Amino acid sequence: MECMNFFIKPLDSRNYASWCSDIKFLLLERVCWDIVTQKEAATVLKEREIDEMKLKEFNLRFNRAYTTVYMNVSPQYRTFIEEITNVAEAWKKLKSNFQLDTRARVMALKHEFFSTAIEPDETIGLYASKLSHIIQQLREAGHPVANFDQCFQLLRYLPTEYENIVQTAYRWEDKDFKFPKVLEILVQEARLRQRTADKVTAKSDPERTHISRSPKSSSKKYKFKSGHSKKPSRKKVLQDSVPNRHTSSELRTNYLLE
Repeated sequence: MECMNFFIKPLDSRNYASWCSDIKFLLLERVCWDIVTQKEAATVLKEREIDEMKLKEFNLRFNRAYTTVYMNVSPQYRTFIEEITNVAEAWKKLKSNFQLDTRARVMALKHEFFSTAIEPDETIGLYASKLSHIIQQLREAGHPVANFDQCFQLLRYLPTEYENIVQTAYRWEDKDFKFPKVLEILVQEARLRQRTADKVTAKSDPERTHISRSPKSSSKKYKFKSGHSKKPSRKKVLQDSVPNRHTSSELRTNYLLE
């Protein structure tokens, strides 16, 4: 199976939370996460017979999971798990050594959760992702956030244009007032507003394909035998603009003769 290449900063004493999330998604991509969480084990058929093909495939993913975890730990900390061959046990050992479950950390996470607000140009999806990350950390620390508080924080700092959606969600029954469902209607509303804004922008923009044409010149054009038009020369224009002196002198001569 081909796997995508990922760059993950090796585990050290300061990045366990982010490292844990990154490794989790990498193991999911490699179809190994359920082995780490012990949701999947080698397939055993009736009378303890084992399908050799399935066992071989399971062992391949089992080893891949352990290798993925081990190689993404900083060299100085690999001693914690180098004597362990079970990836689930290695995962728990790293958690016990790097995750700080102190009361101070829990209080800091709770403060961060209830202080997180949506930024001016931030999408609903990104805002919900930040909250979900903190919720996950509190859950792993043994202090899960109540569903009511999750929805409360998700709706708390939304712009005023979402007020109708917020009030609608507040009237839901408890079985429907869940973080995923509230997030779903908010994302739908955000898409609708974006689509409406795009239409308004398209109508208000001038036609980019319009090309203004300058008025036709009123100057005279003279055609020649070649068929090409040519503007009159400056000398010709001056002659046309000055009264015909010859004609004027003839008039005066005729007047005297009379």
